[in-house]
Amino acid sequence: MTGPQTHADGGRSGPPGSWEAGHRIAGNSRFRAALEAMLDSVVITTAVRDDDGRIVDFDVDYINPAAEVGQRPAEQIVGRRFLDVWPSITESPIWEMYLHTVETGEPIVLDNFTYGDVINGRAVSATFDIRATRLDDGFLQTFRDVTERRQAEETMTSQAAQLARNAAELEDRIQQRTADLRRSNQELESFGYSVAHDLRAPLRAIDAYCQILLDEHAAQLDEDGQVLLGNVGRSAVRMGHLIEGMLALARIGRQDLGHVRIDMTALAESVVTDLRRGHAGAWPAIAVGPLADASGNPELVRQVWENLIGNAVKFSADRADARVRVESEATAGEVIYHVRDNGIGFDMAYAGKLFGVFQRLHPTDFPGTGIGLAITARIVERHGGRVWADGRAGDGACFSFALPAPATEESGTP
Repeated sequence: MTGPQTHADGGRSGPPGSWEAGHRIAGNSRFRAALEAMLDSVVITTAVRDDDGRIVDFDVDYINPAAEVGQRPAEQIVGRRFLDVWPSITESPIWEMYLHTVETGEPIVLDNFTYGDVINGRAVSATFDIRATRLDDGFLQTFRDVTERRQAEETMTSQAAQLARNAAELEDRIQQRTADLRRSNQELESFGYSVAHDLRAPLRAIDAYCQILLDEHAAQLDEDGQVLLGNVGRSAVRMGHLIEGMLALARIGRQDLGHVRIDMTALAESVVTDLRRGHAGAWPAIAVGPLADASGNPELVRQVWENLIGNAVKFSADRADARVRVESEATAGEVIYHVRDNGIGFDMAYAGKLFGVFQRLHPTDFPGTGIGLAITARIVERHGGRVWADGRAGDGACFSFALPAPATEESGTP
């Protein structure tokens, strides 16, 4: 062991050490000015040993202004024993660290260290970043009060944890409500499907009995009775068509999508051919494509084309110059398809009703149930797309739908 030693009785022995180092600092104006300008606190000490050479305390040889703690000036600290200034420090782990540093030369690097003591009769506690190194038979320590930073970090950590808990609770509630809503929708859909399915047989029976009465017992009915009975039969048939539409809408939610790449040009042309075979009366000029490929369920997407092209034909065929154009355009991440006609169009004020169930904007002399566009919207939405329409009364309409662009690796065509 080298350097001067301060004995417990107050005497010093040995060669010059940290006690004299403290005085050298005081005498070196440039060094002292540098230390005193530091924002970090600086303390220089000399070990106090008993007759057996064990460290029992430290003399405080120097502190800079930043180290004036507890509103005590340097004059009340320098020259005093360490344990007089900080009496509770022997109960802290850092005391053993000081002893270890002086005996072995191993420095102290300690962050976020909290120390509490009683200073001027008042309990105080603070958090420090501490660095200490051996200086002869003592140590030179720098420390910085990081209490406010630590409190801010703890507050931020606590707030972040609370936010995470709130987010997790919200996510749990959302998942629960989503599950409840999905279950309710499934139950409602199943109920609607069952009711619609069970109504078909009675309606068919009503229509059949009306027809039997007209065929076999017409002579027993006057003209008004025959008309009324015919109306009953036709109403039963119409209700049957509505129920079929409801069942078709319900089946869309149950059907597996099974995405494949779809040749939309071929699919649309096939739909036009089938519609032409079953159409009586004037037929518009229809131009298809070429159309960009899509990704989805070919059977369901075919229904979209049947509804949109079928409507374009229905609402424009009576014009002498009736025309229908089927087009597409590719954009970032999606493909948009258009079905344009120069038919009777519609008032945009009612555009919000177009895709609702059983919503009809045109007179009943046009055939249909008012469910085709609702089915179209459901199919497109199930494919992750969107559907909309533009038109003007008496000047045609354009119905459009967008589907996500197909992935390059998708294969298979309808």
